Amino acid sequence: MQPQQLRHRITRTIGLLPVATLTDSRLLRDLVGQINEYNTMQRTLPPGLVATEDRLAAMTATLRRIDAIAGARVATAAGADAGVLGNLLLEVAEQLEVVADLGVLRRLPSAVPAAELHVCWAGGEIRPATLDNVLAWAATARAAGWAVTVWTGPRHNAWPERTVRRLEEAGVRLASVDRAVIDPRLWAAYEAVTTAEKPDFPAASDLTRYSILATHGGVSVDAGLPPIRPEALDGLRVPLPLPLTGVVHDHTCVVSPAGSPALSAVIDGLAELTAFGDPAQLKPFLIGYVAEAAGIDPDRAADVVALALSAPLPLGQPAPAPIGS
Repeated sequence: MQPQQLRHRITRTIGLLPVATLTDSRLLRDLVGQINEYNTMQRTLPPGLVATEDRLAAMTATLRRIDAIAGARVATAAGADAGVLGNLLLEVAEQLEVVADLGVLRRLPSAVPAAELHVCWAGGEIRPATLDNVLAWAATARAAGWAVTVWTGPRHNAWPERTVRRLEEAGVRLASVDRAVIDPRLWAAYEAVTTAEKPDFPAASDLTRYSILATHGGVSVDAGLPPIRPEALDGLRVPLPLPLTGVVHDHTCVVSPAGSPALSAVIDGLAELTAFGDPAQLKPFLIGYVAEAAGIDPDRAADVVALALSAPLPLGQPAPAPIGS
């Protein structure tokens, strides 16, 4: 359960309690205060990040204080009220599991991604609207000190001179995708999708982005995704390829350090596929990697991967207001 969902659930739980059970204002004040403290820690720690031991300990201690306060209120509540507060305790227990899963993520090898933004384009000349979007990305990324590269096939040499000049003037590097760029494990698949009678250019872009991230690290974004603030990624340490586009893992915006063993596991899995483009294909590869690397069973690894891949967008997203505000 995500922090915002927990907050709304707890708010609703408190709202259901009869006034008679709220006579001890100190308990209620403590409960709300601890919940807000926990939610603050959760909001500043998207699930894909690597938590410090101190942060994990603080989050656990806060949840246990919520547990204790809510438990005291269960003891003084009657009938259905005890059941309502019992639900709150279940939510706290679920969040304790989330903290434990964050601890598993912390045990995996992690690194800070390079300050490099990659845009992959396959299929001929870039469209004018897409070019404008890439230039908007370049402006925000370069302002944050990031390097920007557009990766495409050799056809970019045939792009209009004005298009190439606009990219160069914006400080965007144009790079060709060839056998030296594509991960050797993916070359056969890349060649198959690009030389087919009806080429699958989206698949070619996906195979390219994972190859590039494995070698260079950084952030790979879809050419049509509106710009977000890359400077918000400063200091981000990730143990898994981290998606930054919402509640579902996809290829639109992916963050990874170079040489990530998790990304290597993804590439190993992709090399065995004959069709591409479904983000759900990646989860089994990551689950297998986490299970082996962390020494946990696949069911537990599935929970850890689900947590990492359901991270809300951490770039520029406003935090929910505290309870009672």
